[in-house]
Amino acid sequence: MTSRRWRPLCSWLLALPAAGLCGAQQDSARRQAAQPSSVQVSPDQQMRALHAQMDALERQMAEDQRQLVLLRSQIEAIESTATRQPNEPGTQGRDAAAAAIQEQQEATSAQIATLDQKKVETESKFPLSLHGTLLLSAMTNSGSVDDPTVPTAAFGGPGSTALSLRQTSLGLSAFGPHLWKAESQANVDIDFYAAAGSTYASSGGVVRLRTAHASLTWNHAMAYFSLDRPLLSPYHPESLLAAAVPELAWSGNLWAWNPQVGLSYHRGIDNRLGIEAALIDSADPYGASVGSANTSGVVASNLSEASRWPGIESRLSLEHGTGEQVAALGVGGYYSPHRLQFNNLGPRYNFTAWAASLDLRLPLSHHATFTGTAYRGAGLGGLGGGGYRDYVYRVGGQQTQLIALDDVGGWLGLHQALGQQFTWNIGMGIDNPFVSQLHAYSGAAAGSAYSNVARNSTVFGNLIYTPRAYLLFSAEYRNLHTAPVTGHLWISHIVGLGAAYRF
Repeated sequence: MTSRRWRPLCSWLLALPAAGLCGAQQDSARRQAAQPSSVQVSPDQQMRALHAQMDALERQMAEDQRQLVLLRSQIEAIESTATRQPNEPGTQGRDAAAAAIQEQQEATSAQIATLDQKKVETESKFPLSLHGTLLLSAMTNSGSVDDPTVPTAAFGGPGSTALSLRQTSLGLSAFGPHLWKAESQANVDIDFYAAAGSTYASSGGVVRLRTAHASLTWNHAMAYFSLDRPLLSPYHPESLLAAAVPELAWSGNLWAWNPQVGLSYHRGIDNRLGIEAALIDSADPYGASVGSANTSGVVASNLSEASRWPGIESRLSLEHGTGEQVAALGVGGYYSPHRLQFNNLGPRYNFTAWAASLDLRLPLSHHATFTGTAYRGAGLGGLGGGGYRDYVYRVGGQQTQLIALDDVGGWLGLHQALGQQFTWNIGMGIDNPFVSQLHAYSGAAAGSAYSNVARNSTVFGNLIYTPRAYLLFSAEYRNLHTAPVTGHLWISHIVGLGAAYRF
């Protein structure tokens, strides 16, 4: 009789935690279903949402534990005052409720462990993530090139074969506090491609700052400073083997990473208008003369810095679509005063570097995208054009005439995904300084390996295999055509293989 009296009470007590847990899960499911799925959130908001989700799961786990302890104490109290048969009705319900709570607790623990893997804390307690690519590249060149590992120009002479890990890169991304209702974030990337001329660097490399960004982002605007490619060249061809120097560099791809401070504004949803403007400190190209004295212990200023005026760049764009299906058309401009002084006592020469650009991104299907950029300007060596120089000069009697080297160029590329694991890319580019100026004037810097370069063009094709998200393999072919100011055309056929592990 005692057992019969306690049976309804046991069933009622056992049902309470399970009912509360099911109700909480249903409320959570209804809230998630009511949320819109098309809202785009920033990385900072995603990290904060992950933190909130972890806190909620921890609270749910604590509540489940409390209910389980309470249930066990109630069962022990009931069993101490009543004798029950193991097969009586009510035993299965009690065991099922306890098993359900235990299963929910284990699932919650697994979710917390998964989320905790995405959480990296710093001393400032703001999220920080580490990423990088361990890259092994092998290149065989049929003719002499400027860099056996990442060739960009051909020279007359015998070929070479190179194996390198110097294109390995490391990076950090951080998300900081809100300031003036804006989200703050920053990232920096380094590799090991500095000091290419030293014996040590040929095998191990020296750390080099590649790119860096820090920004404040509002709903439609962004303020930033960065070390990155110029605004008038927003796209670049995809290649695993061209990490240290981008694909088609010095062949129509204005890639050079320069310090910039800028603002951008975008308006619209499906059809967007973008306006960007920045100040830029453009570097000198390879082998350029410095703009101020380089005495012992003094760091020389480059030609742009010597003018005491920063360069200005801007871009106006129209975009349609979202994600990988964005179609975009942009026009850009660049203006930068330069000043050259061959020595402390010599005269100063002023010239202006400028450029106008047109860029296009056109999705051809869900898996294929066409991109390209074209430009016309002068003095573009600091951006990665102009045949590796900003200017040319000639000496006549007691006078030296100096002009910014006119230049025209661009590139076209096609990217296509072949299923889940394969992608292939093909493209071509050309950088063509004006031959009439090169014949009338001499090179920019005596002794420079590029002083005799007139036109540089590249054709490439590569296949990238990604068996896992973190593991990549690639095979690539390049054909370099470098036309000297005087002499025969230089050609090099290049075959490369690469393997990378991303983390």
